[in-house]
Amino acid sequence: MATSPGETVYGKARRLKEEANALYVAKSYSNSAGIYTQIIVNYEKGCEPGFIRTVYSNRAACRIELGQYDEAISDIRRVWQMTPPEVGADCIAQKAHYRLARCLYEIGRLADALKALDVYQHIMDKNVPSEAESNLRSRILRAIVDRDENSSNPLPREEHTTSTPSLKRAFLYEVKVHDRIAAGYTISYRSDVPTILCTPNPPEVPTRLFLVQLVKKYHEDVMNRKAWVCWKCSAPAVSLVHTPASYLHMQQPIVVDYAQPVCQNGGICDRAAREMMKNEMRLVAELGKRAG
Repeated sequence: MATSPGETVYGKARRLKEEANALYVAKSYSNSAGIYTQIIVNYEKGCEPGFIRTVYSNRAACRIELGQYDEAISDIRRVWQMTPPEVGADCIAQKAHYRLARCLYEIGRLADALKALDVYQHIMDKNVPSEAESNLRSRILRAIVDRDENSSNPLPREEHTTSTPSLKRAFLYEVKVHDRIAAGYTISYRSDVPTILCTPNPPEVPTRLFLVQLVKKYHEDVMNRKAWVCWKCSAPAVSLVHTPASYLHMQQPIVVDYAQPVCQNGGICDRAAREMMKNEMRLVAELGKRAG
């Protein structure tokens, strides 16, 4: 595309960006990345930081598609460096967190990938994840489980644990429900847990999966125990916000699940409950570290 007479630096850069965007849509990732690089090298000093920040973000997307994950991570870090504090978690920053998780997964840094995806989920502030996020999280979790199963101390497979009682321990699952009427209503269940999860430093992902499955197993029964009301507004509750805390390493293994009834999934009361429980669990963790 020829340069127009009197065209400004920003005008040239914007025109090139449009060309690179079109190439990306056409899946010509190498050519697209090359033009983004041209903009950065030749026009970065003459353009607004916000514009160049978007160019870095777009080049990271190209590099991911090309399998250049380390280079993409470098671009993502540059995006964050150029993000003003007042901007916060805007669309570009959100994409950067998701893309970082994707890169870390691809290069085998699975725990870091999961943490990056958790940050992405937090700043998106959505109860229902996107299809892309769900797919990536599933791929990361499967990869970690596969890795743990192939390690020297794998999580016992389900068929092994059911046929070998010594690989399981009995534990107590306590659900403490807090609504506007019943403050601390406790429901108790007894079940079994793989012994490998009952250590001071259990494998992170199998433990998280176990807690998710545990909550799902008893959720309906807890909901049906009584007519719960929303913890915040007293309207009839339609669901529960669960925050299970694992103490499976103790002499008497236990999982304590702090549950709050909410009137609407994803509503104001739901979000407030999640934020409050997150802060309380952070405090519990800090106190636990001091006690240890």
